[in-house]
Amino acid sequence: MTVGIPYVDPFGPARGPFTGSALVGLHLTWPVSNALIDSVLPYIGTLKGVTMTGGNLRHAKAVKPDLLVVYRDYRVEHPADFELLGGRGGARQYADRLMAVWQDANVLDVADYLEIMNEWKIPASWYPRLAEFSIYLGEILAERGIAILTGGFFPGMPEPEEFAALYPYLRWADGHPAGTWPDGSPKYHGVSFHLAGFMPPGVTSPGMIPWINDPWIAGRYTFFDQALRARHGYSLRDFRGPKLATELYWGYGFADEAGVWTTEQLRAGVRETARRLSEDGIVDGFHIWSVGQVANWIDLSPHLPGMLS
Repeated sequence: MTVGIPYVDPFGPARGPFTGSALVGLHLTWPVSNALIDSVLPYIGTLKGVTMTGGNLRHAKAVKPDLLVVYRDYRVEHPADFELLGGRGGARQYADRLMAVWQDANVLDVADYLEIMNEWKIPASWYPRLAEFSIYLGEILAERGIAILTGGFFPGMPEPEEFAALYPYLRWADGHPAGTWPDGSPKYHGVSFHLAGFMPPGVTSPGMIPWINDPWIAGRYTFFDQALRARHGYSLRDFRGPKLATELYWGYGFADEAGVWTTEQLRAGVRETARRLSEDGIVDGFHIWSVGQVANWIDLSPHLPGMLS
């Protein structure tokens, strides 16, 4: 694939649910009562769910149609190596596996974006192939009316130069809408990553971890942007698709951290994170990890809706 893409995009910017400020949202790891969903809907602009949360997503979208809904299915976490390296044929095989679980989950008419991978570690040399693979997958799924989020990178990953290797995908997505929003504006494929959150000065906890406010973890998107600018003269701010932090927390996210923060402290963190992300103008929204009691993950349900209001 060529590094430069020498066309002028004929498409306008997306509007849809994006207002210019970072959307605040939640990550559902397990089904919760719809009453709990109703209690937070006035305060959120986006909601992400995983396997078995489709009922909550459907309810939320029905109540608040302009809510940005994201879905990922943990039954298919990432492509097999042979799929990633297998060109268009490999991408089609992976698309078929994704479609099978999305159809089974009954979310295709609810989710605005489908996340196609989650925290997958690959060699640095594979990132150009990931860009190519994401283009193929975006083409295939757009034919079915589906917009994707590629990436799903760990907090603190990938290296900025590795992220910059996704440039061909970003430029391709800029010129190839996957559909339209209800207002008629174009809808573009996007990218996702996982981040730590920000806390305002003076808000601390004995269990506070060094990730919080760390520019390399909480603010890693700025280094992605710098690498793209240095290598390609292109900014993430210019990318027309959404850049979403689909998992974000003020800790590692394990259940034994439940008492680390008070509701008021979490509320301060939500506000500071929304302020910082909106001020930087790169990340379009974030999903707070996590809501719903499952496995060894933290459940923030007791803090809702106080942490958002």
